[in-house]
Amino acid sequence: MNRLGAYVQAEMDWRGWTLTDLTKAAGLDESDLMPILTRDWLADWPSSQVIDAVARALHVPARELVLRAAEACGLSVDEEGPGASLVDTSNEELMRELRRRLALGASAGNYITTGSSAWLSLVAPREQVG
Repeated sequence: MNRLGAYVQAEMDWRGWTLTDLTKAAGLDESDLMPILTRDWLADWPSSQVIDAVARALHVPARELVLRAAEACGLSVDEEGPGASLVDTSNEELMRELRRRLALGASAGNYITTGSSAWLSLVAPREQVG
């Protein structure tokens, strides 16, 4: 099971919920959740509506689901270099970088799991010279 699915399943287990319970609480169809819960990796990025609905239903931050979805799509969100981590970025920077990596991965036939130097310059503090 992928990282997002494992996280959602663990949250459901903790609550004693079934898939039916989650679909009712989130206002979604089972078909919206089955790819998340059954696949080893996510071929498609979950829609923002699915992320938001699941986050509300489970009372967890949507950002946590986005980070787990990134991992489920094969993107690294852990430390990528000195001081650089997707975990420490703003939501806007996180989504922009994830979209960029997914687009690069799709065009190359795979996903990019390491940061570019341009990305590192966005998140790593720059030393002031002078």
